[in-house]
Amino acid sequence: MGTIYIASMISSRAKNHKYVGKWASPPHKNIIKLNVTSFQAKNNKNRLDFSPMTKIEGKYKGYYCFENYWQAGKQLEKYNTKTSKWEDLDLNETKRWWMKQDKPRRKFPSKFSIHVKYADFGNGPLNYIDSRKQVYIPEYYELISSKLDKWKETLKSGKDIVIYDFDGPKKFDGEPLCLPLTLDLLKEKVNYEGNPFGHGYIVGASILNINYDQYI
Repeated sequence: MGTIYIASMISSRAKNHKYVGKWASPPHKNIIKLNVTSFQAKNNKNRLDFSPMTKIEGKYKGYYCFENYWQAGKQLEKYNTKTSKWEDLDLNETKRWWMKQDKPRRKFPSKFSIHVKYADFGNGPLNYIDSRKQVYIPEYYELISSKLDKWKETLKSGKDIVIYDFDGPKKFDGEPLCLPLTLDLLKEKVNYEGNPFGHGYIVGASILNINYDQYI
């Protein structure tokens, strides 16, 4: 068996439309790289298979892509400068806005200062950690579970794989890290509020045949 590594990337698009930025250094040069983000060619198979920004034919629960569905479940608050208080945005209205979108988006547009109060996907409010455990992880896994055989065979053949994601491990100063993916690391990161739990962790765990029930 090879080893799975999880790594973060900090990327941007240059004026010539080429992808640039800082990626965590892999452990050796012969490792196979798996970029699970939308930051690559639109027809790249890894992007199509694993990016939550990928269009889903027939939509996902009424949304253009999984990312839009995930963002739509967030109860947002806006800051009222006149009253100096935070006020809830209408969740039904923001969900309807997300359902109308015909391209992937990461944020709800607002001219006000907004933040996330909690998430609600129909079964009541969920905090930051519980929403990733009860919604994001199991539902994203179902989307990718049929696309893992090639990568499982690659790992079984003894080759190492490094998975790159924007929300992979980072140092406290934001510098990207590359770490071996283990069950202990999954348990640590899924319960850490300081950073998002990137979908790359789920891809890596699934290739390793670590069921999400083991770390949520």
